[in-house]
Amino acid sequence: ALTAFPHWSSVIPTTGTFELSFSMPVFNDPSNLARIRLLDDSGREVAARVTAVRNRVSVTPMAPLQAASSYQLVVGEFFESESEARTSRREAFTYRTATAPALAVRGRYTLQYTPISFGAPGVPAPRTVTLTLESDAGGAVQVAAMYVHAPLTWRGTGVIDGRTLRLPPMPLPVGGSFADGFSGFEARLEDTDGDGVADRVSAGTSDGGTRGYTMAGPGFEVRDLPWDLTLIP
Repeated sequence: ALTAFPHWSSVIPTTGTFELSFSMPVFNDPSNLARIRLLDDSGREVAARVTAVRNRVSVTPMAPLQAASSYQLVVGEFFESESEARTSRREAFTYRTATAPALAVRGRYTLQYTPISFGAPGVPAPRTVTLTLESDAGGAVQVAAMYVHAPLTWRGTGVIDGRTLRLPPMPLPVGGSFADGFSGFEARLEDTDGDGVADRVSAGTSDGGTRGYTMAGPGFEVRDLPWDLTLIP
């Protein structure tokens, strides 16, 4: 079994690393790792460093990728595990890199979200989580979520695609526990003071400009819940 991160359908930044996870430890030999290649949309191989630790393989391009372009991460047939099991066919994962970011995100932001009500009457009051966001020139966004009532910090990676911000799914406090912001958060960025750093999000990118997200957990999934994001001065 083989999975890839980022997910093959993701829009990815032009900087960063691909991760492959296999169901068993891989044979960590240069001749074997050479069966993993990164190709551009013309089928040319892109220079990348391939490293393995047990069942995980990291593929790091030697230089930033081209913006708004297609790439394939390919695992060739006969890729081998430590136990000498071999893949029987070629596997390929196709990605599109983000358009060059039109704005940066930098600093502390308030993510305001409406949780589900769990059957309680009325509309639940919005909740907030403080996010520290830091983007790079390739559109990668480092995300750190801090929770007021829990001694933990969650970290993930998002992306800016032109003027569109995509934040990954993250844990969200609900009552005395947590649920999953299953869909992640996607909307257009706005810069209200012209300094090149986004201050807020405006319309969402789904049908009709709705800015909504999906909250999920054991036995429930609720779509199109409202959310907002603003820079903390």
